[in-house]
Amino acid sequence: MVEQALCPARSHPILDIHHATVYRGDTCVFTDFSLSLHEGEHVAILGPNGAGKSTFLKLLAGEVHPVPHDETHIRLFGEEQWNVWDVRKRLGMVSHDLQHRYMENVTGLKAVMSGYHASIGTYGHQDFTYAQITRAHAVMEELGIGFLTDRRYGEMSTGEQRRCLLGRALVHEPTALVLDEPTSGLDLTATFHYLDLVRTHMQKGKT
Repeated sequence: MVEQALCPARSHPILDIHHATVYRGDTCVFTDFSLSLHEGEHVAILGPNGAGKSTFLKLLAGEVHPVPHDETHIRLFGEEQWNVWDVRKRLGMVSHDLQHRYMENVTGLKAVMSGYHASIGTYGHQDFTYAQITRAHAVMEELGIGFLTDRRYGEMSTGEQRRCLLGRALVHEPTALVLDEPTSGLDLTATFHYLDLVRTHMQKGKT
């Protein structure tokens, strides 16, 4: 089920899926699926396991494709063909899978800064400006995780890890956020705290 908060339509939606039918193996996941998302809108995709939420993200990542049809198209930022790395610069993504795959020896600050390169951890060949480092510190303070600057990712609680990854998604000031199972694995207190942080950015106009 898709729940969508509407805003005035604009000429070029961030995401435009039109009459998409998608299979995973022999299983039909979507039939004639359409969704349009403009800047400033907020969409929640709800459903039980196996409903197609992960397949939807794979559509955005170009890992699966719809059945070809004259009326079918998928456009991101107005383009039907896109470079995944370019898209990652314009989207901030947090997923349950990313949280489990992230490098345990990376510090909180470096986890946030890795968002500039959409990488898992930071590497010697990656350059960061003073402004970028300052921005990363500011994002951590905004999310209430400034105390995690030097703590290793593997030593953090699940909620602390999730907030670091939210900082990673926000640090490069993306056009939109994509949150996959945002509260999975969080206790009740951490869930409310995390959703409050997300709600704050929604109120600021983040898609």
